[in-house]
Amino acid sequence: LRVLGMGLGGLLVASVLHDLKAPTLHWAVWVFCIVLWPHGARLLSWLSADPFGTEKRNLLIDSAIVGMLVPLMQFNLLASVVLVATTTSDKFSTGIRRLWLHSLLALLAAGVLATLLLLPLPVLESSARTVVLALPIIVVHTLAVSFASYRLIRTVSQQNRQLQEMHRTDAHTGLQSRGHWQEQADALLHQHHASGEPACMLMIDIDHFKQINDTHGH
Repeated sequence: LRVLGMGLGGLLVASVLHDLKAPTLHWAVWVFCIVLWPHGARLLSWLSADPFGTEKRNLLIDSAIVGMLVPLMQFNLLASVVLVATTTSDKFSTGIRRLWLHSLLALLAAGVLATLLLLPLPVLESSARTVVLALPIIVVHTLAVSFASYRLIRTVSQQNRQLQEMHRTDAHTGLQSRGHWQEQADALLHQHHASGEPACMLMIDIDHFKQINDTHGH
């Protein structure tokens, strides 16, 4: 998703830089942020002893990069809004607590620093090409993030069903577990108290069952 998002966003940024006749240094920054960084971030996560922690830092760097690109584009209104909204929505989709807030702080800090260094003159207008290149990141990236979230929800739902099955079934015998029968008994008692419908319990004591437990396990 980072490669996809940076790639689509990079087209948008490139259009703005072209319209502004940006200097070579700005294009060098574009190459690092759009071309090199996504693959470098993936490599850092692969090599890290704590991939989750490393990826959290990478996500913050993503936001800082967007914050730096906004003054680099001289605050082009359409491109800036699309990039900021996209990178912030990415943080919400991770489900990591307060990541969106930390990412906004990183974005704002990088934006202020880049503004102080570049002192850009705001150019809010967008060319027709920039408007067209804003559409892919809005549509494609949004659908990609939604699909990834959908797959995650399906995986969690499947795992929850497996946990419920493990709770209901005794792993040793394959029979319904004590917890399952306790739930059934509670449900029947509630039904009895609510409707007055008779409820019965049958208890069976099997002779010499201790020998089975001692031989085959409880």
